[in-house]
Amino acid sequence: MTAIQALTGLDPQDLPKDSRLGEVIWREKAQVSNGLAQILSLMIRDDSFPQEVQKN
Repeated sequence: MTAIQALTGLDPQDLPKDSRLGEVIWREKAQVSNGLAQILSLMIRDDSFPQEVQKN
């Protein structure tokens, strides 16, 4: 969360959460590569919420 706070300039408590997935919504508030954004999102994911299956 420290990295996301540094990138967005916002306190993590002030960032909205997706109630369906339990994920913090922060990407549109920071300019960061997709790769770094994916890594950070994985690091802060709330594992108590069921995750959608992704097909690549």
